[in-house]
Amino acid sequence: MLHRAKSPQIATFAHMKHITRILTAIFIFCSSTAGAQTYGKLNAAYALAGIVNPQLEMTLSKRMTFQTDIVFCPWKSIRWKGANYPMRFLIVSNDVRWFFRAPADGWYAGVVYGVQGFNMTKPTIFDTGKFGLEGHSGKGWGVQVGAVGGYQWTFAKRWLLDAFVGFGYQISWYNSYNPSSGLIELYPHGHDPTLPPDPWNASAEWGINKFGVSVGYMIFGKR
Repeated sequence: MLHRAKSPQIATFAHMKHITRILTAIFIFCSSTAGAQTYGKLNAAYALAGIVNPQLEMTLSKRMTFQTDIVFCPWKSIRWKGANYPMRFLIVSNDVRWFFRAPADGWYAGVVYGVQGFNMTKPTIFDTGKFGLEGHSGKGWGVQVGAVGGYQWTFAKRWLLDAFVGFGYQISWYNSYNPSSGLIELYPHGHDPTLPPDPWNASAEWGINKFGVSVGYMIFGKR
């Protein structure tokens, strides 16, 4: 059963953008004042798909760093099998990383935590092994926690390559919509249709939450 309805009040992209700008300004100020090694980075793997993923990583100690990420997919929709599917999201996440040798030098492991807002259609590649899109879209927000691991190389004194992958647990709360009609699903998947309609849906899953190869430049500090 479908019905046109307004989505409930959730964290909007505009509000999240303001929050990320404030956090980024505080991060830059603290790192520059402390004189710690701080790298500004861009995920080249995401950039190939038109997804913006700037990163800042600051050295906290001889073995530990802190990184903050912003992942923004600007696509309002993508076309798939004759229909347009929403594909816009914003993720703000943070890593605390432990290096086995020294920051920006070799293997590391760490923890990840973050929040996200989205209006998108979930790809099926992690469920089926083939790229596709689910038959409905979701608009809402979520939280995630997990682990990250990777390897860093430095070159030309101030430049850095960072290859990484993260895996964790994610919980999302959202409304489901029919991409073709834009109508909200009053009985989303898993809800009993004999009960009063409840447009809120939720899902929890384990999976890859970040990956890529980032190119970075030391904007503060010395080697």
